[in-house]
Amino acid sequence: MLPKAHIVHQIRGRLRVRIPEKCLDSGYFASLQEQLESLPVVSDVETSAVSGSVPVSYTHLTLPTTGHECRCRWSA
Repeated sequence: MLPKAHIVHQIRGRLRVRIPEKCLDSGYFASLQEQLESLPVVSDVETSAVSGSVPVSYTHLTLPTTGHECRCRWSA
């Protein structure tokens, strides 16, 4: 089962996600960073296992920035 992640801050081109249940799991955050860095729309990502935080910078022209756009674009 995937851990719950919460968007705690978002502006165009950047967001910060918290994954509290994975705090201090450095292996999880190292793997997550590798996976995110492999995405072509991600320009920068740094994970912190200590805080459970994942700030991500991305090309804002390729990702929706509102909940409504996310639901519309990726709903099945």
